[in-house]
Amino acid sequence: MFKYLDYIYEVYKSQSFSRAAENLFISQSSLSLTIKHAEQQIGAEIFNRKTKPLSLTEFGQKYIEACEQILLLSSELENYIYDINHLCKGTIRIGAGNFLATYLVAPLIGQFKKKYPNININLVEGRSADLSSHLEKGDLDLLVTNAELKSKAFEKQKLFSEHLLMTIPIKMIPCANFNSQPLSMEDILSRNYGNNSYIDLSRMNGIPFIGLRPGNDTRIRTDLLYKEQNLSPTYFMEMDQSSTVFIIASNQAGACIVADTVIRTLWRDQQIAIYDIKSSYADREVAVYSKISKCKTAVLQSFIDLLLEKAQDIL
Repeated sequence: MFKYLDYIYEVYKSQSFSRAAENLFISQSSLSLTIKHAEQQIGAEIFNRKTKPLSLTEFGQKYIEACEQILLLSSELENYIYDINHLCKGTIRIGAGNFLATYLVAPLIGQFKKKYPNININLVEGRSADLSSHLEKGDLDLLVTNAELKSKAFEKQKLFSEHLLMTIPIKMIPCANFNSQPLSMEDILSRNYGNNSYIDLSRMNGIPFIGLRPGNDTRIRTDLLYKEQNLSPTYFMEMDQSSTVFIIASNQAGACIVADTVIRTLWRDQQIAIYDIKSSYADREVAVYSKISKCKTAVLQSFIDLLLEKAQDIL
């Protein structure tokens, strides 16, 4: 069915048999006979010859869509083979949220450049909701995120798990009259959760709460775990980055909910108490996503392998 794909696709692009024949360096009569023969073999006409310029039939539209998919896969496979053999110049485009870009992806760039000096990395920071659309459109090669992307167009590779925790300045704890016990840093480093008493969110009234802006995965989960207990947090500050939220809160400005990864990374013996949260919304995975239809080059897989190796240090 696709024996004459190159000829048919050139006619489609040129919208003319004469122009397509010139581009293919064959006679117009020979090209017309070839296309007619192909249509007879297929059993359906691809082109509507009664219109000017030449147009596609209903079947022809479906046929060209299939041709474009074949040409894309062929191009990606050629690039993959060439990449393996030559490690050609190129660019890897990686999207990540601010915290993951800073503390997970960025530290790997120098190591990667030593191995592949001719490959550039374009690191794009932003919200997962925005970056996922860029991945779907092919503007990104990889997306590192803690948000769960539901699209069947993506392939997911888990890097590590995260658990959300409540952070409260010690001086504010008497206001809440907590009965629960805070976690020790040893608990957090060893991910020893579930053995301590959980925080009672209903006792948080009166404590200023700092959160991320709507659309961020941590914000979504924070609102859901409060809603789970028929509560609603009152935000007195909203920021774009988890690291900023944690630093503001740990400097005695208020409480916040952030991932344990943030706490382990930024902990500097601040005067804060950290509490476990009992909710399925408190658990999530950090993963690297790529488009299923995109053929992974050896270089791209090499960066994914670095991410997986780095993730072992976080576990």
